[in-house]
Parts: sequence; C-alpha cells; structure tokens
Amino acid sequence: TELVNRINKLSKIIAEKTTALQEAPQGSLRISSSIHRPQAQYYLCLSDGNTDGTYLSSKEKELITALAQKNYDIKTLHAAQRELQHLLCLQKQDSKACAEEIYSRMSQHRQKLVTPIYLPDEEFIHQWKNQKFTPKGFAENAPEHYTSRGERVRSKSEILIADTLTDLNIPYHYEMPLRLRSITIHPDFTILHVPTRKTLFAEHFGMMDDPEYANAAVSRIHLYIRHDILPGDRLIMTFETKNNPLNTKLLKLQFRGLVPSSD
Repeated sequence: TELVNRINKLSKIIAEKTTALQEAPQGSLRISSSIHRPQAQYYLCLSDGNTDGTYLSSKEKELITALAQKNYDIKTLHAAQRELQHLLCLQKQDSKACAEEIYSRMSQHRQKLVTPIYLPDEEFIHQWKNQKFTPKGFAENAPEHYTSRGERVRSKSEILIADTLTDLNIPYHYEMPLRLRSITIHPDFTILHVPTRKTLFAEHFGMMDDPEYANAAVSRIHLYIRHDILPGDRLIMTFETKNNPLNTKLLKLQFRGLVPSSD
C-alpha cells in the first residue's frame, strides 16, 4: 500500500541521514548577507553561545558546503522522524478502519458471497495464477526441456528464466495467448508485477548473432511497440549470443525490480 511504501521510504531516509550526520563536521554554518552586501559571507559556529562564528574564506568551500549539507540533513532527519511517528500511529489506529481491509477479515464463507472493492495481494495472485488458457503447442519432435516446477518450455535459456522467476517468487504464465487487435501472439512469459498489479511481458531473444533471427526479433519488438507495449515499461527483453550466453546472475539483476515486497 501507499502507506507502507511511504513508511519504508521514510525509514530509509532516516537511516541515510543518521549515517551522514555521524560523518559531518563539527559546528554549524551562519550565512550573512544584506542589501548593501549581496555577496554572502560564511561563518563557522562551534557552540550555541558563539552566534558570530569564525569567518570562512572562499578557500574553505568544501567545509562550507559540508556545513550547509549538515543543516539540511538535520532538518530532513527531524521532519522524517516526525512524519514516520505520525504514520506509524495512523497505521496502528486505522488498520481496522481501512475499507480495503474489511474483506480480508471476513470468513471464507462470507468472502465467497461478496465482490470486494480490493482483493488482498495473496488472493489477487491466486486468482491471477489460476487463469485458464490454452498454451501454444509443441512440434512432435521438439526437444523436451522442463523447469523446476515441471513445466515444459522450448529452450535451456527459458528454463533459466522460468526458474529465476520462481526463485524470486514472481508470478508468471508461460506462452499465455495475448490478443493484439486482429492477431494473437504467445509472449514467452506473461508476468504479474504485484505492487502495481500490472501485467508485463518478457521475451527472450536467444540467437542474436544469426542475422535472420535478429531481424525477426526486431520485428517482434516493433509489434509490441505498435500496440503500446513498450520496452522498459511493460516489455522486458533478454538477449544472448553464442559468445554471450544467458546466466542466472544477469537474470536476477534483470528481474529484481519485480520482486514482491515482503511487507
């Protein structure tokens, strides 16, 4: 939820600014300027009682910048702490008053009788995974490759992709039909991005050193783009050649942004 995401972001800000302030220089920065002297002058104040401070010349720009950053970090830290405290209290007080949470607190018998305004992630994922469809068939003499969950795919590289998605707990369908106006295609993987509940598509192009194959791959990518499924948005692409094979490490980097939150 947005509340949880905001709490996580504030916690990260607090951790970063706390670390930064531990490394900040001693003292604070006083800046002096006036209508008659628009050029700012900078002073280092080492105690609350010393309001005038020691003049800092332009040669000490690094210290001036560090002191200004320290002041910003202190104010940001305090603001983030106040907001986090407020949101944590709000989360605790309003958890039972949240309209979206009503469904999850109902008995299974009642849940079957109503149409909720918002399905909990677990239920949404369950329904998404259980969609019925007819996958693309295999040629009679096609090589047999199976994923860790016993699903047949077309290549060893697709085994790597499928098993990486499974290991990362990212929901997917293999070669689920996708209707694009007048034609139907079968993306290699149809993926659920749980945080946004958007459906994404992943295509693997495994012989990019073959000119004919590469040309067909570009045509496939253009097909997606013409139907407003854009690379970097809803289209994820992986590539390989004989000298640059796919590997699990690269795939985990590729898909890490899709990993569902543990919250």
